[in-house]
Amino acid sequence: MPVHQKSLLVGIADDNLGGISKYAEGVAVAGARAGFEVTLLTTDTAMSEKLERQMGGLGIHIVDLGFRPPGELIKLIRRIVPGSAERLLRPNCTQRLRGLGKRFAIAHLNMGLTATIRPFADKVVVAAWFYPHDLKARISTQWRHTGGNPRSGYLRRSIITAKGIALYRMDERAFRISDLVVAPTQMLSAQLRAQGIPCETCPPPVWLTPPGSDSRDLGARWSGGQRKDSELTLVTCAADLGNPRKNIGDLIDAVGHIAQMGRKVRLTAIGAGSRKLDKRISMLPANATIEVTGLLPRDQVHDIVKRADLFATSSLFEEWGYAVVESLLCGTAVIAYPVYPFAEMLSDGFGSIACETSPASLAQAIIGWSGAKAGRELAQAAAERFGATAIGARLKQIWDRTGDAAVTA
Repeated sequence: MPVHQKSLLVGIADDNLGGISKYAEGVAVAGARAGFEVTLLTTDTAMSEKLERQMGGLGIHIVDLGFRPPGELIKLIRRIVPGSAERLLRPNCTQRLRGLGKRFAIAHLNMGLTATIRPFADKVVVAAWFYPHDLKARISTQWRHTGGNPRSGYLRRSIITAKGIALYRMDERAFRISDLVVAPTQMLSAQLRAQGIPCETCPPPVWLTPPGSDSRDLGARWSGGQRKDSELTLVTCAADLGNPRKNIGDLIDAVGHIAQMGRKVRLTAIGAGSRKLDKRISMLPANATIEVTGLLPRDQVHDIVKRADLFATSSLFEEWGYAVVESLLCGTAVIAYPVYPFAEMLSDGFGSIACETSPASLAQAIIGWSGAKAGRELAQAAAERFGATAIGARLKQIWDRTGDAAVTA
Protein backbone atom coordinates (compact mmCIF):
# COMPACT_ATOMS: atom_id res chain seq x y z
CA MET A 1 0.00 0.00 0.00
CA PRO A 2 1.25 3.55 -0.71
CA VAL A 3 2.21 5.63 2.33
CA HIS A 4 1.74 9.40 2.40
CA GLN A 5 4.38 10.86 4.73
CA LYS A 6 1.87 13.21 6.38
CA SER A 7 -1.02 10.75 6.74
CA LEU A 8 -2.30 10.36 10.29
CA LEU A 9 -4.80 7.81 11.59
CA VAL A 10 -6.47 8.70 14.90
CA GLY A 11 -8.74 6.53 16.98
CA ILE A 12 -11.17 6.07 18.47
CA ALA A 13 -13.95 8.61 19.04
CA ASP A 14 -16.85 7.13 21.00
CA ASP A 15 -19.41 8.93 23.18
CA ASN A 16 -19.17 6.09 25.70
CA LEU A 17 -15.46 6.77 26.37
CA GLY A 18 -15.74 10.23 27.96
CA GLY A 19 -12.37 11.96 28.24
CA ILE A 20 -10.65 9.22 26.23
CA SER A 21 -12.85 10.10 23.26
CA LYS A 22 -12.06 13.80 23.77
CA TYR A 23 -8.41 12.86 23.44
CA ALA A 24 -8.92 11.29 20.00
CA GLU A 25 -10.96 14.28 18.85
CA GLY A 26 -8.30 16.70 20.10
CA VAL A 27 -5.44 14.78 18.44
CA ALA A 28 -7.36 14.80 15.14
CA VAL A 29 -7.84 18.58 15.31
CA ALA A 30 -4.22 19.11 16.37
CA GLY A 31 -2.98 16.92 13.51
CA ALA A 32 -5.07 18.82 10.96
CA ARG A 33 -3.71 22.14 12.21
CA ALA A 34 -0.19 20.74 11.93
CA GLY A 35 -0.77 20.01 8.23
CA PHE A 36 -1.44 16.27 8.34
CA GLU A 37 -4.01 14.41 6.29
CA VAL A 38 -6.11 13.12 9.18
CA THR A 39 -8.42 10.12 9.26
CA LEU A 40 -10.45 9.83 12.48
CA LEU A 41 -12.11 6.55 13.39
CA THR A 42 -15.48 6.73 15.14
CA THR A 43 -17.60 3.90 16.48
CA ASP A 44 -20.97 4.70 14.92
CA THR A 45 -22.94 6.93 12.57
CA ALA A 46 -24.31 9.23 15.31
CA MET A 47 -20.79 10.02 16.52
CA SER A 48 -19.56 10.56 12.97
CA GLU A 49 -22.36 13.00 12.21
CA LYS A 50 -21.78 14.89 15.46
CA LEU A 51 -18.06 15.33 14.71
CA GLU A 52 -18.73 16.26 11.08
CA ARG A 53 -20.77 19.19 12.40
CA GLN A 54 -18.15 20.21 14.95
CA MET A 55 -15.08 19.75 12.75
CA GLY A 56 -16.44 21.07 9.50
CA GLY A 57 -13.82 22.93 7.48
CA LEU A 58 -10.80 21.21 9.03
CA GLY A 59 -10.53 18.61 6.26
CA ILE A 60 -10.62 15.64 8.64
CA HIS A 61 -11.77 12.39 7.03
CA ILE A 62 -14.13 10.76 9.51
CA VAL A 63 -14.58 7.00 9.14
CA ASP A 64 -17.56 5.33 10.79
CA LEU A 65 -16.72 1.79 11.95
CA GLY A 66 -20.36 0.86 11.59
CA PHE A 67 -20.81 -0.34 15.14
CA ARG A 68 -24.49 -0.46 16.03
CA PRO A 69 -25.27 1.87 18.96
CA PRO A 70 -25.27 -0.42 21.99
CA GLY A 71 -28.29 -1.09 24.18
CA GLU A 72 -28.17 -0.46 27.91
CA LEU A 73 -26.91 -3.98 28.72
CA ILE A 74 -24.02 -3.71 26.22
CA LYS A 75 -23.17 -0.23 27.55
CA LEU A 76 -22.99 -1.66 31.07
CA ILE A 77 -20.78 -4.55 29.93
CA ARG A 78 -18.46 -2.15 28.10
CA ARG A 79 -18.17 0.02 31.22
CA ILE A 80 -17.38 -2.89 33.51
CA VAL A 81 -15.29 -5.02 31.13
CA PRO A 82 -12.88 -2.70 29.25
CA GLY A 83 -11.64 -5.33 26.79
CA SER A 84 -15.17 -6.01 25.55
CA ALA A 85 -15.19 -2.80 23.49
CA GLU A 86 -11.98 -3.82 21.72
CA ARG A 87 -13.33 -7.27 20.91
CA LEU A 88 -16.58 -5.83 19.56
CA LEU A 89 -14.82 -3.23 17.37
CA ARG A 90 -11.94 -5.36 16.05
CA PRO A 91 -13.68 -7.00 13.03
CA ASN A 92 -15.28 -3.74 11.84
CA CYS A 93 -12.01 -1.84 12.29
CA THR A 94 -10.05 -4.34 10.19
CA GLN A 95 -12.70 -4.35 7.46
CA ARG A 96 -12.91 -0.54 7.26
CA LEU A 97 -9.14 -0.05 7.17
CA ARG A 98 -8.73 -2.63 4.44
CA GLY A 99 -11.44 -0.86 2.49
CA LEU A 100 -9.51 2.42 2.61
CA GLY A 101 -6.71 0.76 0.62
CA LYS A 102 -3.94 2.85 2.18
CA ARG A 103 -1.22 2.67 4.79
CA PHE A 104 -0.68 5.52 7.24
CA ALA A 105 2.60 7.09 8.24
CA ILE A 106 1.43 7.44 11.85
CA ALA A 107 -1.40 5.98 13.92
CA HIS A 108 -2.11 7.75 17.22
CA LEU A 109 -4.44 5.79 19.49
CA ASN A 110 -6.29 6.49 22.71
CA MET A 111 -7.34 2.97 23.72
CA GLY A 112 -6.96 -0.68 22.67
CA LEU A 113 -6.94 -1.97 19.07
CA THR A 114 -3.19 -1.35 18.88
CA ALA A 115 -2.55 -4.84 17.50
CA THR A 116 -5.46 -4.49 15.05
CA ILE A 117 -4.26 -1.14 13.66
CA ARG A 118 -0.53 -1.96 13.71
CA PRO A 119 -0.54 -3.58 10.19
CA PHE A 120 -2.02 -0.40 8.69
CA ALA A 121 0.57 2.13 9.93
CA ASP A 122 4.35 2.53 9.73
CA LYS A 123 4.51 3.93 13.28
CA VAL A 124 2.08 3.53 16.16
CA VAL A 125 1.82 5.96 19.08
CA VAL A 126 -0.44 5.26 22.06
CA ALA A 127 -1.61 7.44 24.91
CA ALA A 128 -0.88 6.73 28.56
CA TRP A 129 -3.38 7.88 31.16
CA PHE A 130 -3.16 6.41 34.63
CA TYR A 131 -0.49 7.47 37.13
CA PRO A 132 1.30 5.56 38.43
CA HIS A 133 1.76 2.77 35.90
CA ASP A 134 2.16 0.08 38.51
CA LEU A 135 -0.29 -2.72 39.27
CA LYS A 136 -0.14 -2.57 43.08
CA ALA A 137 -0.35 1.22 43.10
CA ARG A 138 -3.24 1.14 40.67
CA ILE A 139 -5.19 -1.28 42.83
CA SER A 140 -4.52 0.85 45.91
CA THR A 141 -5.41 4.12 44.19
CA GLN A 142 -8.62 2.82 42.62
CA TRP A 143 -9.77 1.30 45.91
CA ARG A 144 -8.94 4.40 47.95
CA HIS A 145 -10.68 6.87 45.65
CA THR A 146 -13.83 4.84 44.98
CA GLY A 147 -16.38 5.02 47.77
CA GLY A 148 -20.13 5.33 47.72
CA ASN A 149 -23.08 4.18 49.76
CA PRO A 150 -21.80 2.14 52.76
CA ARG A 151 -24.19 -0.69 51.89
CA SER A 152 -23.02 -0.93 48.27
CA GLY A 153 -19.57 0.66 48.53
CA TYR A 154 -17.65 -2.61 48.79
CA LEU A 155 -19.26 -3.98 45.63
CA ARG A 156 -18.68 -0.71 43.75
CA ARG A 157 -15.06 -0.57 44.82
CA SER A 158 -14.49 -4.19 43.88
CA ILE A 159 -15.94 -3.74 40.38
CA ILE A 160 -14.04 -0.52 39.65
CA THR A 161 -10.79 -1.92 41.04
CA ALA A 162 -11.18 -5.04 38.87
CA LYS A 163 -11.78 -2.74 35.90
CA GLY A 164 -8.59 -0.86 36.79
CA ILE A 165 -6.60 -4.10 36.76
CA ALA A 166 -7.99 -4.94 33.30
CA LEU A 167 -7.10 -1.46 32.01
CA TYR A 168 -3.59 -1.79 33.39
CA ARG A 169 -3.10 -5.05 31.51
CA MET A 170 -4.46 -3.49 28.31
CA ASP A 171 -2.03 -0.60 28.75
CA GLU A 172 0.87 -3.01 29.25
CA ARG A 173 0.10 -4.81 25.98
CA ALA A 174 -0.38 -1.57 24.04
CA PHE A 175 2.82 0.00 25.42
CA ARG A 176 4.93 -3.01 24.49
CA ILE A 177 3.77 -3.29 20.85
CA SER A 178 3.74 0.44 20.04
CA ASP A 179 6.65 2.56 18.86
CA LEU A 180 6.09 5.31 21.40
CA VAL A 181 3.90 6.21 24.36
CA VAL A 182 2.73 9.80 24.91
CA ALA A 183 1.91 10.74 28.51
CA PRO A 184 0.15 13.92 29.72
CA THR A 185 2.56 14.73 32.56
CA GLN A 186 6.27 14.70 33.27
CA MET A 187 5.62 12.50 36.31
CA LEU A 188 4.03 9.71 34.29
CA SER A 189 6.58 10.02 31.46
CA ALA A 190 9.49 9.69 33.87
CA GLN A 191 7.97 6.61 35.45
CA LEU A 192 7.34 4.90 32.11
CA ARG A 193 10.85 5.64 30.86
CA ALA A 194 12.25 4.18 34.08
CA GLN A 195 10.44 0.97 33.12
CA GLY A 196 12.13 0.94 29.72
CA ILE A 197 9.09 2.20 27.80
CA PRO A 198 9.87 4.88 25.15
CA CYS A 199 7.79 7.86 26.19
CA GLU A 200 7.38 11.57 25.56
CA THR A 201 5.40 14.17 27.45
CA CYS A 202 2.64 16.07 25.68
CA PRO A 203 -0.56 17.43 27.23
CA PRO A 204 -3.75 16.26 25.51
CA PRO A 205 -4.80 18.86 22.93
CA VAL A 206 -7.98 20.68 23.84
CA TRP A 207 -10.12 22.61 21.42
CA LEU A 208 -13.17 24.74 22.02
CA THR A 209 -15.98 24.77 19.49
CA PRO A 210 -16.01 26.35 16.97
CA PRO A 211 -12.57 24.93 16.07
CA GLY A 212 -10.87 28.32 15.76
CA SER A 213 -11.72 29.52 19.28
CA ASP A 214 -8.73 28.51 21.42
CA SER A 215 -8.29 32.00 22.93
CA ARG A 216 -11.50 34.01 22.68
CA ASP A 217 -12.03 37.39 24.27
CA LEU A 218 -13.36 36.18 27.60
CA GLY A 219 -14.68 37.79 30.71
CA ALA A 220 -13.14 36.40 33.89
CA ARG A 221 -13.25 39.22 36.42
CA TRP A 222 -11.17 38.05 39.38
CA SER A 223 -8.64 40.59 40.61
CA GLY A 224 -7.53 39.50 44.05
CA GLY A 225 -8.70 41.63 46.95
CA GLN A 226 -10.58 44.18 44.86
CA ARG A 227 -13.87 42.20 45.04
CA LYS A 228 -14.26 41.87 48.81
CA ASP A 229 -17.71 43.50 48.91
CA SER A 230 -19.20 41.68 45.94
CA GLU A 231 -20.36 38.12 45.41
CA LEU A 232 -17.60 35.61 44.75
CA THR A 233 -18.69 33.38 41.86
CA LEU A 234 -17.30 29.87 41.57
CA VAL A 235 -18.00 27.09 39.09
CA THR A 236 -17.31 23.38 39.03
CA CYS A 237 -18.17 20.68 36.54
CA ALA A 238 -18.50 16.88 36.57
CA ALA A 239 -20.63 14.46 34.59
CA ASP A 240 -21.64 12.85 37.91
CA LEU A 241 -21.55 15.28 40.81
CA GLY A 242 -22.21 12.40 43.18
CA ASN A 243 -19.13 10.42 42.14
CA PRO A 244 -17.07 9.82 45.34
CA ARG A 245 -13.82 10.50 43.46
CA LYS A 246 -15.09 13.94 42.42
CA ASN A 247 -15.66 14.63 46.12
CA ILE A 248 -17.98 17.60 45.48
CA GLY A 249 -19.08 17.53 49.12
CA ASP A 250 -15.73 19.01 50.14
CA LEU A 251 -16.22 21.89 47.70
CA ILE A 252 -19.66 22.58 49.13
CA ASP A 253 -18.16 22.61 52.63
CA ALA A 254 -15.44 24.99 51.37
CA VAL A 255 -18.20 27.32 50.13
CA GLY A 256 -19.62 27.17 53.65
CA HIS A 257 -16.23 28.15 55.11
CA ILE A 258 -16.03 31.13 52.74
CA ALA A 259 -19.53 32.23 53.72
CA GLN A 260 -18.62 31.99 57.41
CA MET A 261 -15.76 34.44 56.70
CA GLY A 262 -18.46 36.97 55.79
CA ARG A 263 -18.20 36.67 52.00
CA LYS A 264 -21.23 36.31 49.79
CA VAL A 265 -20.46 33.34 47.56
CA ARG A 266 -22.19 31.45 44.76
CA LEU A 267 -21.18 28.06 43.35
CA THR A 268 -22.60 26.86 40.04
CA ALA A 269 -22.27 23.07 39.86
CA ILE A 270 -22.67 21.70 36.34
CA GLY A 271 -23.52 18.02 36.13
CA ALA A 272 -25.94 15.28 37.15
CA GLY A 273 -26.33 13.26 40.35
CA SER A 274 -26.70 16.18 42.75
CA ARG A 275 -29.39 14.67 44.98
CA LYS A 276 -26.68 12.99 47.06
CA LEU A 277 -25.51 16.49 48.00
CA ASP A 278 -28.87 17.99 49.03
CA LYS A 279 -28.33 17.60 52.78
CA ARG A 280 -24.94 19.37 52.65
CA ILE A 281 -26.36 22.18 50.53
CA SER A 282 -29.29 22.70 52.93
CA MET A 283 -26.89 23.33 55.82
CA LEU A 284 -25.05 26.26 54.18
CA PRO A 285 -25.30 29.82 55.58
CA ALA A 286 -27.73 32.24 53.97
CA ASN A 287 -24.94 34.13 52.17
CA ALA A 288 -23.91 30.96 50.27
CA THR A 289 -25.79 29.85 47.16
CA ILE A 290 -25.41 26.59 45.26
CA GLU A 291 -26.96 26.37 41.81
CA VAL A 292 -27.03 22.91 40.23
CA THR A 293 -27.69 23.13 36.50
CA GLY A 294 -27.71 19.49 35.47
CA LEU A 295 -25.88 18.42 32.33
CA LEU A 296 -25.54 21.20 29.73
CA PRO A 297 -24.30 21.53 26.13
CA ARG A 298 -20.60 22.34 25.93
CA ASP A 299 -21.08 25.91 24.67
CA GLN A 300 -23.40 26.71 27.59
CA VAL A 301 -20.84 25.29 30.02
CA HIS A 302 -18.18 27.57 28.53
CA ASP A 303 -20.45 30.61 28.85
CA ILE A 304 -20.97 29.91 32.56
CA VAL A 305 -17.25 29.31 33.14
CA LYS A 306 -16.35 32.58 31.40
CA ARG A 307 -18.52 34.54 33.82
CA ALA A 308 -17.10 32.92 36.95
CA ASP A 309 -14.32 34.33 39.10
CA LEU A 310 -12.72 30.90 39.59
CA PHE A 311 -13.15 27.26 38.68
CA ALA A 312 -12.81 25.12 41.82
CA THR A 313 -12.41 21.36 42.15
CA SER A 314 -12.08 19.08 45.16
CA SER A 315 -11.45 15.96 43.07
CA LEU A 316 -9.26 13.37 44.77
CA PHE A 317 -7.64 12.13 41.57
CA GLU A 318 -7.78 12.72 37.82
CA GLU A 319 -6.02 10.99 34.96
CA TRP A 320 -6.23 14.37 33.22
CA GLY A 321 -8.46 17.34 33.99
CA TYR A 322 -10.25 18.28 30.78
CA ALA A 323 -12.71 20.53 32.62
CA VAL A 324 -9.76 22.31 34.22
CA VAL A 325 -8.04 22.95 30.87
CA GLU A 326 -11.27 24.14 29.24
CA SER A 327 -11.73 26.57 32.14
CA LEU A 328 -8.24 27.97 31.51
CA LEU A 329 -8.99 28.29 27.79
CA CYS A 330 -12.09 30.24 28.84
CA GLY A 331 -9.89 32.66 30.80
CA THR A 332 -10.87 31.41 34.27
CA ALA A 333 -8.18 30.31 36.74
CA VAL A 334 -8.47 27.08 38.74
CA ILE A 335 -8.16 26.16 42.43
CA ALA A 336 -7.64 22.47 43.23
CA TYR A 337 -6.56 19.99 45.87
CA PRO A 338 -2.86 18.98 46.02
CA VAL A 339 -3.42 15.75 44.06
CA TYR A 340 -2.22 14.41 40.71
CA PRO A 341 -2.08 16.00 38.14
CA PHE A 342 -3.03 19.50 39.24
CA ALA A 343 0.29 20.77 40.60
CA GLU A 344 1.93 20.21 37.22
CA MET A 345 -1.07 21.45 35.24
CA LEU A 346 -1.54 24.69 37.15
CA SER A 347 2.07 25.85 37.27
CA ASP A 348 2.99 29.14 35.59
CA GLY A 349 0.11 31.15 37.04
CA PHE A 350 -2.84 29.08 35.84
CA GLY A 351 -4.22 28.62 39.35
CA SER A 352 -3.43 27.55 42.87
CA ILE A 353 -3.20 24.35 44.91
CA ALA A 354 -4.63 24.08 48.42
CA CYS A 355 -2.13 23.27 51.17
CA GLU A 356 -3.97 20.09 52.10
CA THR A 357 -7.04 18.08 51.12
CA SER A 358 -9.54 19.71 53.45
CA PRO A 359 -12.48 22.07 52.82
CA ALA A 360 -10.93 24.75 55.07
CA SER A 361 -7.67 24.64 53.11
CA LEU A 362 -9.54 24.78 49.79
CA ALA A 363 -11.50 27.81 51.03
CA GLN A 364 -8.29 29.58 52.00
CA ALA A 365 -6.78 28.89 48.57
CA ILE A 366 -9.87 30.33 46.88
CA ILE A 367 -9.95 33.46 49.03
CA GLY A 368 -6.19 33.91 48.75
CA TRP A 369 -5.97 33.67 44.97
CA SER A 370 -4.51 36.77 43.35
CA GLY A 371 -3.30 35.59 39.99
CA ALA A 372 -1.60 38.03 37.65
CA LYS A 373 -3.41 36.71 34.57
CA ALA A 374 -7.16 36.55 33.92
CA GLY A 375 -9.60 36.72 31.05
CA ARG A 376 -8.10 37.00 27.59
CA GLU A 377 -4.50 37.02 28.84
CA LEU A 378 -5.00 33.77 30.76
CA ALA A 379 -6.88 32.18 27.86
CA GLN A 380 -4.07 33.01 25.42
CA ALA A 381 -1.43 31.62 27.79
CA ALA A 382 -3.49 28.45 28.19
CA ALA A 383 -3.88 28.11 24.41
CA GLU A 384 -0.11 28.31 24.01
CA ARG A 385 0.30 25.42 26.46
CA PHE A 386 -2.81 23.26 25.98
CA GLY A 387 -4.58 24.43 22.80
CA ALA A 388 -4.88 22.22 19.74
CA THR A 389 -2.70 24.46 17.54
CA ALA A 390 0.22 24.55 19.98
CA ILE A 391 -0.08 20.86 20.79
CA GLY A 392 -0.30 20.07 17.07
CA ALA A 393 3.16 21.59 16.61
CA ARG A 394 4.46 19.58 19.57
CA LEU A 395 2.91 16.35 18.30
CA LYS A 396 4.37 16.92 14.84
CA GLN A 397 7.85 16.96 16.38
CA ILE A 398 7.06 13.78 18.28
CA TRP A 399 5.59 11.99 15.27
CA ASP A 400 8.51 13.03 13.06
CA ARG A 401 11.04 11.39 15.34
CA THR A 402 8.98 8.45 16.57
CA GLY A 403 11.06 5.32 16.32
CA ASP A 404 14.39 7.14 16.80
CA ALA A 405 16.81 5.27 19.01
CA ALA A 406 16.65 7.86 21.78
CA VAL A 407 13.22 9.27 22.52
CA THR A 408 13.01 11.55 25.53
CA ALA A 409 10.63 14.14 26.92
